[in-house]
Amino acid sequence: EGVPGTPLENFYWKPCFNLHLYIYFITNKKLTFYSIFKTENKKAEFLDCIKNSHHKTIICKLRLGNHKLRIETGRHTVPKTPEHLRTCQLCNTFDVENETCFLIKCSAYNDICDKYFKEVTDRYPVFDTFNNMTKTVFLFNNVDPSYADQLLHM
Repeated sequence: EGVPGTPLENFYWKPCFNLHLYIYFITNKKLTFYSIFKTENKKAEFLDCIKNSHHKTIICKLRLGNHKLRIETGRHTVPKTPEHLRTCQLCNTFDVENETCFLIKCSAYNDICDKYFKEVTDRYPVFDTFNNMTKTVFLFNNVDPSYADQLLHM
């Protein structure tokens, strides 16, 4: 059963799951993005929809924070770049360059995202009403094979 009042309220833990690992999971800044959409202790079904193993690797790396966005590269600089200064260099919004900026907000990718989001909205009209966080959760938990694979071509 999940832990009420936490980001993983609906996360179903195996009885043998170590409390120390749970605390690490919800407090580790590296896992912030992952904990947004990973709400159950089971394999992500939508990964089975991606047949190309290279594409599957790319999605898994993005999900786990193994990428070159400034939210990650800034944690490896000496001294460590404060999170609020890890801004996107491609758009002028001064938003932190994280996964949500990359997938949804960055104006450098507007043309690609608009086309992709139109296709998603045509099939799931409610998508257009979601806030950015809910859109991100939807994109990373959707089991529709066409959208799971298209996420790579954004």
